[in-house]
Amino acid sequence: MEHSRRKSNFSAATAVVLLLVILSAEMASVAADTCKHLSGSFSGYCFRNDHCASTCKMESNDNTGGMCFDFISKCYCLTQCGSP
Repeated sequence: MEHSRRKSNFSAATAVVLLLVILSAEMASVAADTCKHLSGSFSGYCFRNDHCASTCKMESNDNTGGMCFDFISKCYCLTQCGSP
């Protein structure tokens, strides 16, 4: 009975690890399609992603949004990367 329980726990743990690997690979492929570049018109420190995103969308129709990055936070615009 103990052997069966250990085998069941091992199977469950293996399934969870496999699921995490699949999900992380899927998220990486989505992230790989997004490129970022420093906003040309955002001024000051970037604290709110929504302000950055609206500025980026006004800069260009190619921008899909914007996010604050870096230690001294700056606004980066997000675009869809071209296929290699």
